[in-house]
Amino acid sequence: SQDEIKKKWIEEEVKTWLAALDKQLTGDFFLETGYVKLAQYVAVQFASTDVVQLTIADFAVFGLVDGYLLDPNFKPAVEGFPKLIQFHKRIAERPKIAKWLATRPQTPF
Repeated sequence: SQDEIKKKWIEEEVKTWLAALDKQLTGDFFLETGYVKLAQYVAVQFASTDVVQLTIADFAVFGLVDGYLLDPNFKPAVEGFPKLIQFHKRIAERPKIAKWLATRPQTPF
C-alpha cells in the first residue's frame, strides 16, 4: 500500500539523509567558515542584518527540516535528530524569518 511504501521510504531513505546532515552539522550552522555573496544577500534581505554567517546551505536544510516538521508522517523521523531540531529552531527564531513563518500561506503537501 501507499502508506507502507511511504513508511519504508522514511525509514530507509529519509532517516539516512537526515543522519548525514546531522553528522555534517558540527557548529551552529552549515558551512560556517565563509559564505558567498548570494547567501549574504539572502540573509540580509530575508533574515536579519546580523546573519551573515548563514549560507544558502543553511536555508536549504532549514526548508527541508521545516517541511518534514509540518508533515505528521515525517515529523517523528526528524525528531530523532536533536541537532537538526535545534538548528531549525535557531533559524526559525530570527525576527524576520519568525515573522514570515507566522504569516506564510498554509499549503498542503
